[in-house]
Order: sequence, then structure tokens, then C-alpha cells
Amino acid sequence: MAKRIRKLLIGLSISVAVVALLPAWARAHSPGNSLLELDRSGDRVTGTLTIYYGDLPLIVDGLPFQVPDTSGGSWSGYETLILSFLNEHLNFFAGESPLRSRTRFGPITQIDSQANMIIPIVIHPLPERITTLSVEQTGFYRTNPQYSTLFKFKDGRQVRSMVLSRNHSRTKVFVDPLVEARSFLTHGFAHILAGIDHILFIMLLIFSPFLLGKASITDNWRQPAWELVKLATAFTVAHSLTLALAIVKAFVLPSALVEGMIMFSLIFVGIHNLLRLNIRREWLIVFTFGLFHGYGFSGALQNLGLSKGHLLIPLTSFNLGVELGQLLVIALVFPPLYLATRRWQYSVRALRYATAAITLTACWWLIKIVTA
Repeated sequence: MAKRIRKLLIGLSISVAVVALLPAWARAHSPGNSLLELDRSGDRVTGTLTIYYGDLPLIVDGLPFQVPDTSGGSWSGYETLILSFLNEHLNFFAGESPLRSRTRFGPITQIDSQANMIIPIVIHPLPERITTLSVEQTGFYRTNPQYSTLFKFKDGRQVRSMVLSRNHSRTKVFVDPLVEARSFLTHGFAHILAGIDHILFIMLLIFSPFLLGKASITDNWRQPAWELVKLATAFTVAHSLTLALAIVKAFVLPSALVEGMIMFSLIFVGIHNLLRLNIRREWLIVFTFGLFHGYGFSGALQNLGLSKGHLLIPLTSFNLGVELGQLLVIALVFPPLYLATRRWQYSVRALRYATAAITLTACWWLIKIVTA
């Protein structure tokens, strides 16, 4: 009896620790984004960098956290700090030749109502017979490793869209579309792994066959594993649809509703696992919740300004990256759980504690969303 009580206390302690730590992890799911738009015409490239002012004081020393007045007397000094930072950390190259002497940032005259700063960029003149233009971003990741810049380049009718991140801080344009595809695939893969709410949803789906007795009572592990793959694919197909709708702004839902439904999806699947509810067509439930998760994913690409005629490569690659990330989670988590449930008699009980912890955390997040 004492041994069982001790194990129960250990399990409850782990649950409490998970509930306490998960919100801090979740806060890391809001990486800063900026938007770099460039347009080439002849020997000149013009464009803008749109960046949320609240991100700048974290990477540029000497800036106030409160949005400054661009007409105030101290603005000139702040503008100098920002432009100096960009001159050093946002670089352009023709082939391997730097274009720093031909690049001009500013002046900064506009901060919109949402505190987004719009910074003009001019590169002129471009070298003759230029074959590739590269952009490199450094220094933006000092306090936020998840920071990314959505990059859109237009050259006549040709449009290229890519993502600059810590692990992919330099990219070329005027090159094979495979570069664009690889960039968005990597971004989708990283985004799903950094998204605590989406990862927890996948984890609850993985727990389900064990808690419902589908995976622990049979020697045929392939069937429950295949069911998980099908559920993950239904999730991907669903969020792909709403992600595309959100990107082109064809149908947009309020962010509070989206966040609330994502939390409700965690609660629903958690209760389903704990109460061992027998639901037919689980894929349809997962598909429905995936529609709302798609709107949650849209924040990673929303500001890119993708046109309806330029969605195929970015969205297909991004969604493929998300699917690969989900399959990686399943591949890493399912086999050890399958072995544990066959060799450790308390493994299912531990999964119940973990499911309860996730469900309670989702309830707490939902309450915070509703009361906000």
C-alpha cells in the first residue's frame, strides 16, 4: 500500500510540475516576425522592411520600449540607432560581392497604428550582368532564436517568397524555385516543433490508443501506428485549407475564437482519452479541429502578402514541413510508449497523469483567453 501511495504522489507531483512549466514554454511560441519586400526594376531595387517596434529594443541597444513619436525631438537619435543596426546586420550581395555601399535604409517616417515600423530600402545601382542577389540577416536572433523574416522579392512578373531564420539566415533570389521550396519546408518543420499547442494536440492523439487499450493489448503495433499517421494527415489537410484561406484573407476568424478553439481541441481530446469515449470517425473530429489550427499556423505566413497566383510553392512546402514535423513526433514518441506499456505496468497510469496535466493546462489557457 505504501509503495502504491508513493507512486501516486510521484505521478501527481509530475503532473503539477508539467502544469506549472507548460505556460512558460508556450510563451516561446510567439516568435517575432518582420516582412522584407523588394522589387527590382532595371538596375534598381526598392522596397521596405516592416518590423514590429516592440521587437527592436530587444536587439538594438538604446531604444525605449515605449513607441517613440517620429515627430519628437529625440526621434533623430533613435532613427540613427535603428539605421546603423540595419546597415550592419541586413546585408545584400551581388553574387559574392557586398552591396553595402549601394544600399540605403530610411528615412523612417511611418509607424502604423499597430506599432509596425516601415523602413524604406533602396539598392542602386546594381552591377551589370547580375545573376544572383543574396540577402543575409544577422543580429536579429540575439534575444529570440525563433525570430524570422518573411522575404518577398519581385522581378517583373516573377515573384519569389522565402523565410530568413537563425538556421537559414542567407538566401539567394533569381535562382531555382527549389530554394524557395526548401526555405518554406524548413520553416514549416520548425514552426510545428516550436508550437506547444499543436505539439500537445499531437501528443494527446499519440496517447489515445494506449489509454483506450488499442495499442497495449495487441502485438500488431502497425495498426494503431497507421491510424495515428492517418489522423496526422487529416490534421494537415484541414489546416492546409484554412491556412490558404487566411493567407489570401478570403475568410478570416477572430484570433480569440481561433485560440479558444485550439485550447478546446486539447480539452476535448484529453477528456476523450481519460473517459475512454468510443467515438467513430475520429479522423473527422481531428479534421474539424485542424481547421482551427490552420488559422493558428497562419501567423507564420500572414504578413507575407502572398498573392492568389503565388501560393503553390510556399503553402505546399510549408504544409509538407508541418506534416514531416508531426510524423517525426510520432516516430519519436510512439515506439517507446508501445514498449513501455508492454513492460511497465504503471505506464498507462503515467499517461493518464500526463493527459490530465495537459487537459488542465488547456483549461487554464482557455480561461485566460475568455477572461482577456
